[in-house]
Amino acid sequence: MKRQIFYTGLLVVLLLGRPVNAQDDITPLIDAGRKSVAAGDYQKALEQFQQVVQKIQARLSASIEKFFPDAPGGWEAGEIDSQSWSGSTAEGTNSMTNITRRYTRSSDKARCNINMTNWPQMVQTFRQSLDTYKQMQQIMQNNPDMDLSFEERDGWTLMKIVQKDSKNVQINAVHDKLIISIELNRPEPDVADQFVRALDLAGISKAVK
Repeated sequence: MKRQIFYTGLLVVLLLGRPVNAQDDITPLIDAGRKSVAAGDYQKALEQFQQVVQKIQARLSASIEKFFPDAPGGWEAGEIDSQSWSGSTAEGTNSMTNITRRYTRSSDKARCNINMTNWPQMVQTFRQSLDTYKQMQQIMQNNPDMDLSFEERDGWTLMKIVQKDSKNVQINAVHDKLIISIELNRPEPDVADQFVRALDLAGISKAVK
């Protein structure tokens, strides 16, 4: 299932202010929106530019969705759920694409959720919080019910937290423009690592540039 929600007033200044390299059905909508603005029909222009944003967001989602791995042996992959938001505030235009897929193990119904988010504010906040986690690493390692580790791979910073008491593993991989979260509801770090290895991190980096 795919759900996309869009708010008004998006990217109009950008689309009017400079040429846009677009393909097939996007360019005609941009041209039509410009004509509507020139004619003073702002309601129609708004609708046309909203369609442009929806199509761009859909392409962005599709460029990320293809990197979700196939289900490992013994697991089943659910549908990909994609949600996109865009909106204007006093601080500027913000947009986010959030894509999730759930994997279920046939033998015991264990669940592993993979979530990819390209919300810039979240990426920035998480990168800042990594330093805090690293400073707390030694303290957290003293907890017998928790393991915390870090790794650098293909331009990504990976943080893995194994919580033995609550029986789950969480791995967060952060890049300049994207966060990938892997949550396994079993205290099995090797299984969570298997999902990480199945991700083409280098390819994802190129797709979100």
